Amino acid sequence: MKNFAYIITDRKENNLTKKCFTSLLKHSDCHLCLYLFPESQWVVDFCNSLCKNNFSAKMIDKKNWVGRRMAYKIENIKSLNTINGDRIFILDDDLIFQDDIYKVFDNDFDVCITSRHYNYWYEINGGVWGLKVNENSRMFIDFFIEQIRNPSWGPFVDFKNRFSRDSSVDWWVDQDFLCTIKNNNLPFNCKINDIGYSYNFCPSVEENIPSTFQKAKEELLKNVGNKDIKVLHLKGRLKDIEKEIVV
Repeated sequence: MKNFAYIITDRKENNLTKKCFTSLLKHSDCHLCLYLFPESQWVVDFCNSLCKNNFSAKMIDKKNWVGRRMAYKIENIKSLNTINGDRIFILDDDLIFQDDIYKVFDNDFDVCITSRHYNYWYEINGGVWGLKVNENSRMFIDFFIEQIRNPSWGPFVDFKNRFSRDSSVDWWVDQDFLCTIKNNNLPFNCKINDIGYSYNFCPSVEENIPSTFQKAKEELLKNVGNKDIKVLHLKGRLKDIEKEIVV
């Protein structure tokens, strides 16, 4: 049994991504499966100094990425060199880890997702989710990819229609699907577990409501060091507060 962290990054050198990798490996024994662009080559040098024998890095062909980023992200999960019993977290690169996230796999599920701590039109945030490698989760990934390419499952089609989605597979398709499985049974055997906001603490920042940034910043900083909050998610403008967090 092996723990995997699957992360795609296209960022130039920055401290938040460094803190993401550093804090993850500080708390969890896992193998980093990194997919990069040429501008992210610095990640290889950083990980060589951080965890020399505990990561792999592959370059992404941009023709497989441009215009279909989230589709590629999900499709590429199948390329991971895993066996039954392995555990995978699919992670963004703007996270700060405060505890061992893999302990959650002691619970009974095939796939885990992370809901928010406030009411929002997207109940699930796609920045942190995971799966146990088994027959059910393999069917889940196959079904996920099939629905991205050709949506036909009624609840997913309804969700997409509610937000007037077009046929694009570039953005939102992964989060839309994860939101759909929160409240709808899949058409095959697969146990979904919402492990909650403590594994993906991402206060809302609304561009048209300036006060939400300060509130979200205060919420995040208040929980720095709180091990009940396993993961802080510094999405969007919240990346700016990285310098106030020591890992």
